Amino acid sequence: MGLDPDWLNDAGKAFVPAGAGYETWQALSHLTVSTVDARTLLAMKCAAPRTAEDAADIRFLAGALGLRSAEAVLGVVLTYFPPDQLPVRVRLLVEEMFDDRS
Repeated sequence: MGLDPDWLNDAGKAFVPAGAGYETWQALSHLTVSTVDARTLLAMKCAAPRTAEDAADIRFLAGALGLRSAEAVLGVVLTYFPPDQLPVRVRLLVEEMFDDRS
């Protein structure tokens, strides 16, 4: 189609964890656009939070997934990211955001 090889910015793929789940957002006859699924996106948002900017997204995704405790949210995060690769602030933020009662 005469497009430049870099017409699509795929720099974000460097942040997608191994084992990520994907969902088709839109499928056209010539193009399928996929996104990471809600569990993967929640893990990514928690693993590298921009605190105030991502807090609403973290709450929304956790709610959509039926997660109501810090333990449940961290369980998802640890599915994709090993604990030794997570900053301490991740656990602190999640524990602050969620009542830890199941």
